[in-house]
Amino acid sequence: MSKTAKKTGRFVLWVFVIMVMSFAIVGALIGANMSLFTDKIINGDSIYEGFVRNATQINYEEIKSIEGINNIIIKDVKSEVTVSSSDKDSVEVHFGGSVYQTDSNRHPELDVTIKGDELIIQVVWPKTGVFWFSSVFDKTALEVYIPKSYTGEVRIDVVSSGVKVESLMIADLVVESVSGRIDILGNVSDKLIVETVSGRINVTGDHGRINLESVSGRIELTTKNLRGDISLSTTSGSISAAIPKNVTGFRLDFDSVSGRLTNEFGQIKVQRSENNRFTGSYGTEEYKISIDTVSGSARFSEAE
Repeated sequence: MSKTAKKTGRFVLWVFVIMVMSFAIVGALIGANMSLFTDKIINGDSIYEGFVRNATQINYEEIKSIEGINNIIIKDVKSEVTVSSSDKDSVEVHFGGSVYQTDSNRHPELDVTIKGDELIIQVVWPKTGVFWFSSVFDKTALEVYIPKSYTGEVRIDVVSSGVKVESLMIADLVVESVSGRIDILGNVSDKLIVETVSGRINVTGDHGRINLESVSGRIELTTKNLRGDISLSTTSGSISAAIPKNVTGFRLDFDSVSGRLTNEFGQIKVQRSENNRFTGSYGTEEYKISIDTVSGSARFSEAE
C-alpha cells in the first residue's frame, strides 16, 4: 500500500472514530442532565444559569520529590494543561476550577502517584457507563511545575485539552492529543514528538530530533538550531517550518498529493522538483527534513 493510501485510510478511520465518540458523548450528556434541564425550564431559569448555579469549585494541590524520577507522565481528558519549569526542588501540581455533575459527590479528582522511576499525574473524571462524563460548562485547569534540575522525560497524554509547555530543559518531550491547541514554547530537548488529530501544533525552541504529526491541524515550527532530523506530517493541515540560516546543512524532502511547497529559505540546491514533490540540499546534508501532506500546503523559510 502506498504512503498516500495509508494516510487517506488513517484519516477516514479517525473521522469515523471521532463521529462515534461525539454521538456517544452527546447521548450521555443529554441523558445525565435531562432532569436538570426540565427543572430549570419549569422554574423559569436558563439552562446555563442552572449549570452555573450548581457548579462545584474544586482545588487540589500535590507536591512530590523529584529524587529518583526519570519519567513524568501527565494525563487528562479535557482540562487546560500547562507545564513549565520551576526554581524549586520538587514537582508542584495544581488542579482546580468549576465543574458540574448531576451527582454533587462525584467530581474529577487529582491523582499523583510514584511507580518506580515514574511520576504519574492524572485527573480522574467520573464515569457514566463506559464514558467519562463532563459537562460542556466545566472549566478546569491542570498546572504542573517541574524543577529546572530535572532532565528526564516528560510525556503528556490528553483528549480534548489545550496543552502549553514552556521553558523545560529535558531529554525527551512527548505529547499525544485528539484535539486542542498544542503550544511547545522555548523548550530545549533531545527529542520532541507531538501527535494530534485535529489540534494545531506550534513549536519554538531548541530541539534535537523532531517529529510533529497531525491529521487536520496546522503545524508551525520555528527552531533556534538544527541538531537532529525533522519530520512534519499532515493530511489536510498546512505546514510552516523555519530554521536558522547558519546551520551546517540539511536535505529537504517534500511529498504531497495536491499540496504545494513554497521555499523562502534561499539557496537550496534542487535535486528534484516535479508535480508535488521536491528534493533539495543545503550545505553538508547532515540532517534530513521531511515534510509530508496529502492536500495541505507547506512553507519553508529562514527563522528570524
